[in-house]
Amino acid sequence: MKTLPISLFILLASCQSTKGEFLLSDVSRDTVIVIKTNSGDNTNVILRITGQVDDTCIVGHWIKIPGGKIDTTVHHDFYNKDYHFKYESYKASNGSLKVEYHIP
Repeated sequence: MKTLPISLFILLASCQSTKGEFLLSDVSRDTVIVIKTNSGDNTNVILRITGQVDDTCIVGHWIKIPGGKIDTTVHHDFYNKDYHFKYESYKASNGSLKVEYHIP
């Protein structure tokens, strides 16, 4: 029974998360950003997206974000070693977005 806390501590100590942020200053251009991670094959990502755009844009392949002031958090799974953040301008042409990411 005493080995459980030690094993759990080793497991938690060996986990490394990836955090960072980037700015999309030209929202009129479709963009793909590759984020190198310390994860295995499948995990999730937490994206906090803030800023302002003049019309609807798409992040993460299918998540539509309406235009205006943006302050939203998105959680979704991915199944590769590295995370490919995909931004599509869709109808947006003006504004900027700040994206903070955390891959636990």
